[in-house]
Amino acid sequence: MPPKRTRKPTPEKQVEAAATELSEIAARITDEYMKAAKVVGRMTTFAGTRELRSLLVSRAGLAPEDAAALLGLTRIPERHEVIKDSKLSPGAIKALVDAEDDVREQVFRLLERGQKVTAKDIAQIEARSDADLLSDTARAEVDRMSFLTSMATDAASPSIAAFQERVDQLAELVQQFIGDYVEANPEDWNPFRTDEAGYLWTHEEVSRTATSVLQDFERLFGDGASARTAMGTEAIKLWWAEKALRRFATGNFAHEGGLSFREEDAGHTGPGLVEALSYLGTPDPVDQQSASHRPSHLRVLELRAGGGGTAIGLMAAGFAHAALYESVLKRVKTLRFNWPDWDVRHADLADVSESEFEQYRGVDLVAGNPFVRKGAAKNRFREMTTAVRTISPRAFVFEAAIKQKQKSRELTFAAAETALSELGYRVSRHLINCKDFGLPQDRERMFIVGLRNDVPGVFAVPHLEKPIIRTVSRALGPSIVRHLTPENVRANIEKDSQQDIYNRWAGYWLHLHMRHILPTIVSQDGEAREEWIRSWKEKGFRITKIRDTPPAVHEVNSIDFVPEMTFEALALAQGYPAGWKFLASGEGNVSMIGESLPPVVAKAVGLALRTCLTGEEFDLRKSLLEPIIDPERIGKGNRRLRTRRNLPVDMATRVLTGEPIDVVQRNHMRRKILKYTIAVIESYRAHEEQVETHWEETLFPDGLPD
Repeated sequence: MPPKRTRKPTPEKQVEAAATELSEIAARITDEYMKAAKVVGRMTTFAGTRELRSLLVSRAGLAPEDAAALLGLTRIPERHEVIKDSKLSPGAIKALVDAEDDVREQVFRLLERGQKVTAKDIAQIEARSDADLLSDTARAEVDRMSFLTSMATDAASPSIAAFQERVDQLAELVQQFIGDYVEANPEDWNPFRTDEAGYLWTHEEVSRTATSVLQDFERLFGDGASARTAMGTEAIKLWWAEKALRRFATGNFAHEGGLSFREEDAGHTGPGLVEALSYLGTPDPVDQQSASHRPSHLRVLELRAGGGGTAIGLMAAGFAHAALYESVLKRVKTLRFNWPDWDVRHADLADVSESEFEQYRGVDLVAGNPFVRKGAAKNRFREMTTAVRTISPRAFVFEAAIKQKQKSRELTFAAAETALSELGYRVSRHLINCKDFGLPQDRERMFIVGLRNDVPGVFAVPHLEKPIIRTVSRALGPSIVRHLTPENVRANIEKDSQQDIYNRWAGYWLHLHMRHILPTIVSQDGEAREEWIRSWKEKGFRITKIRDTPPAVHEVNSIDFVPEMTFEALALAQGYPAGWKFLASGEGNVSMIGESLPPVVAKAVGLALRTCLTGEEFDLRKSLLEPIIDPERIGKGNRRLRTRRNLPVDMATRVLTGEPIDVVQRNHMRRKILKYTIAVIESYRAHEEQVETHWEETLFPDGLPD
């Protein structure tokens, strides 16, 4: 009988095994380094620091920096176990010893949480600490002038101040033009008073002045190409400033394109060109600016937004959405229905052009889930990398639920992290378990976080000293045992009646699952499915069917009754706020809920990113115990839809009933506001239709009565 052939491990398995071996070697190196520190510590009782340093170099053959690091470790013996357990590299140990006391304490806090820290991370923590010593405005001005000086040619650098004065003159002329010839009401269908005497002459004067300033700009900075390819916040601001300057120079502003960069706002007064142009002007003296810290307004672009879990959490953490992209129509409708303020784009990332992504250049954060459950593409890392390269956000975060088989995708992760690092980002990977943040599920989520190289600091993985634990009974009990008789009137229930049987079952069910945590929500395939179903039953639910309502009193026939899972309980297990509606059906809702990042975890990560980007600190536990969102705003967003004054509603209604737009509005310059009005009406009607459909399905599940 021929010998059995052994199957060669896959490249992924070999990489995983090699990584494990290297990790063990690194741990031994750290262990030996700390043993050396103990030996040096014993020597300090016999000799002074200078003598020991010379002895370690001459007799022990250590490099001077190693000798200094070992001597530095003797001053913090109480932290040796933390350093050893964290497997710090010798280089990181040296950086830690050399750091200031406040920086060292920040590093130890990260290490005690189990976060990996490198020498580069310690340098970034020092940079963040130095940056926090300046006010926001002072730091911004230092960054701006340093960047402008670096972008200018050597011969032209001394004339930056003169150039800024010319920009100030242009900005003053533009402001005078706006004050004289632009209506204050931005909703006016034609805010530019083109028929007034002097309008066209002043418009031309702005254009002539801007053309002269643009020539100075090109002498200083070339044609702006270097700013378009450079990384960083300052490069993005210069890029927008150049676009604004060229718009003014070509006359493409006011009645010829508005004063905004966004096409849909072209007929309005802004924001846009004026604000962008101010980047090139003379700053206010720094000593006149407030040194107090002001909360920053951060913007996020979300890719593959799903059912809204990440969006809710990031919004709760203080991020405003520039847009949300989603390819599945039911999920798009879910996002629009629940939060109408969001700009939700129905598009596959593979079909989104770089020019479309470019309109979001300079947002603070790009967030998304690169993993695809079904279809030819295994992940969307390529599209998301394209988005990061084009947009150049200050940070990005990509996340996914981790299954066992995904833990071996090291080559995929390594390739993605390499591509993102090459774009000018410090990239790190982290795991967070949902059960530590108040969710009744034991499920890890993986995060790939990137901070642009000009953003100082380190992403500190959200950590609670005392985890928020909510088990099945506590988190889901109220929605499952909804018909349980209140305890103060339970004595009035007749013994062995159907309500009594229900009450006894409900009490037993709550007690039985008071310590249980749910398995993964998304259904398993193949042989794993039976084990998945069995584990759900042990935790209190039949999962083969998801129903709309919890068990009724008459359905419960014994104390051993196992209820079916409901969509409401499933959403609560994922941390969605009560009242959030999912507009798919059956398995579509299950996958939409199960694949979502729980909002509370998204909020925790969002707050950690906010700290990186602004320096703001938060009481994480207190923040996470607050309501994730105001339930009264679900379906309304921040404000109710309302008919705006001065919009050509009658004309829009005529177009919607079939009349050609060029017949209804013969002036092509006024069609943009007409199109905007049509879009508002269509959006309002679609929302009202979704609300009506939802309530019809709720009130009449078997169809409308005759």
